[in-house]
Amino acid sequence: MELERLIRDFLVRSRRDLRAQLEAKYGLDPDEIDEILDRMIHRIYGPALGLAESLKHGRVALFIEREGCPVCRDAAPELERFLKDHPDFSCIRLEYSKPEGLIYHILHQEESGRLPLVALISDGTVMMLETGGARAFAEYEGSAKCEGLCEVRTPGK
Repeated sequence: MELERLIRDFLVRSRRDLRAQLEAKYGLDPDEIDEILDRMIHRIYGPALGLAESLKHGRVALFIEREGCPVCRDAAPELERFLKDHPDFSCIRLEYSKPEGLIYHILHQEESGRLPLVALISDGTVMMLETGGARAFAEYEGSAKCEGLCEVRTPGK
């Protein structure tokens, strides 16, 4: 999945949904709605969109969690193990309730979802995405997707 496409799809869907709500509720002029939509999306999702843009370069393990979430807490050791074995990935841990945490909705474009969200992103390509756990790290390492992208550190070296 290309991050650029995910951002574009998210913005189109958000504008469409918000437009329908504003038209139904307030009966606003289309030009007025466009201005309002631009301001709303920038205000609500600006930090998350900025973060998404920054993920277009480099390799990142993204971990979005909620404070006090037992599933998130249980998944964290898998993240740590992956990062130890793959020093070529940097880590970004986010709290879902923070403005940047709304990148969840850009990456996971489904009606419902679970935390944590775990994503491996390499130069703007989402190589792996999972919600509700972190078991996909091992699956990802064993897949062809990891070949040539992941540097696996040999124990003791």
